[in-house]
Amino acid sequence: MTATAFKVSKLSMRLSKDGFVSYNCEIRKGRKTYAYVDQEGIGGSEHIYGHESKHTLQEVEDWIWENCKPMFVQYQTQVFLIQNNLQSVENNDPKLLEFLKPLEKAWMNKEQDKVTCDHLVGWWATTTAENKYYK
Repeated sequence: MTATAFKVSKLSMRLSKDGFVSYNCEIRKGRKTYAYVDQEGIGGSEHIYGHESKHTLQEVEDWIWENCKPMFVQYQTQVFLIQNNLQSVENNDPKLLEFLKPLEKAWMNKEQDKVTCDHLVGWWATTTAENKYYK
């Protein structure tokens, strides 16, 4: 894991007019703000702005690829539970492992279109924000 991690900070949550949780936050490393994320609360609608360049955003994405695979596997396990209408599953369940295998391979190969993330930075910020909000 990279020594200096990116963090979600200045997290502000609110309810959308449809009753969904929406938020805005900063993505920071140390004292430097790399980007801002605003999520409308309608699912998958993260807006990422305020980054200096594509290189800056790429630095955040590279850090996510290198450090957040466990978070991604946990997220996809929750997707599996929902899709199969289950309350829990063992980590060694053959059906779960079959479901996760191509996703883990796609993660290792950095194939964003195959890991079911519209935007990697938005997915990471949303997952991190929701974990902070619901804990």
